Amino acid sequence: MNEIDYKKLDLNMLKSFQVLITERHVGRAAEKMGVSQSAMSHTLSRLRKAFDDKLFVRSAKGMEPSDKALKLSEKVTQILDDIGTLFEAEVFEPTTISTRFRIQTHGYIAATYLPPLIERIRRIAPGIIFDLQSIRSSSYTLLEKDQSDLVIGAGLSAKQQLRQELFVEDDLCCLLDKKHPALKEWTPANVFNYPHIKLTLLEDHNDPVSIYGRNNGHGERQIGLYTETLHIQPSFLANTDLIAFIPMTLARQAAKNINLKIMACPFELPGLRAKGIWHERSDHDAVHTWIRSQLLQMNKQK
Repeated sequence: MNEIDYKKLDLNMLKSFQVLITERHVGRAAEKMGVSQSAMSHTLSRLRKAFDDKLFVRSAKGMEPSDKALKLSEKVTQILDDIGTLFEAEVFEPTTISTRFRIQTHGYIAATYLPPLIERIRRIAPGIIFDLQSIRSSSYTLLEKDQSDLVIGAGLSAKQQLRQELFVEDDLCCLLDKKHPALKEWTPANVFNYPHIKLTLLEDHNDPVSIYGRNNGHGERQIGLYTETLHIQPSFLANTDLIAFIPMTLARQAAKNINLKIMACPFELPGLRAKGIWHERSDHDAVHTWIRSQLLQMNKQK
């Protein structure tokens, strides 16, 4: 078979050849392939030309394959079987997974939400090694470069090719020292009279407290401390006049310190919504999809 003939072959020709070997009759082969007898005869003619052999000769029993056809039959069957495996559904077994899964997220999510989830996932799939990293300004770029697998954050600057699904939804509240002077008059105006702790990554145009202050005549927030992560903010509140605006889940853990008090925010704030964010290339990856489903499903049960 020369190069030109090889290029003229297609998948249907190979399937027709396989059926002709089985049926050894043009009419029956045509019926099995769902084509006319003349179409099958034309295909046989193309096969003969491509392989430079008669392939089938007439006999009293029908059509007998030539020696070359018999030799080709095994190879063609293997080729078609190999092609068929491309379309088989992937059998997914979590116990056999062996991978390193990189998650970038906020410290408070890593501290409050992820431990029980990761513990359960590792019981089911002990070969998964989680790599937890702090979320940063370059996190979405790292997803695009395939240097990270999942970001759990607000997704405010995520580009179009990044997929998002709600992961954590939590109310914001205020946490402060139990003897804080603002407690004597818990009003929006008084809360803005005292310094706040602010997350470094939170830009003013995305900061609901800053937006409220400007829109309601309270001016800019006084910032007494910036922190890179939320979960360390409670450590700086006792015996100070600082006020932190943090998720209720984190505040409840921190309030085990008897020196701190949780207060409902005296003005309405949107809840904190953290999303699982990943690149579209991972949409249908079996391991990535399974891990996402475990993380997202388990948090919806909280």
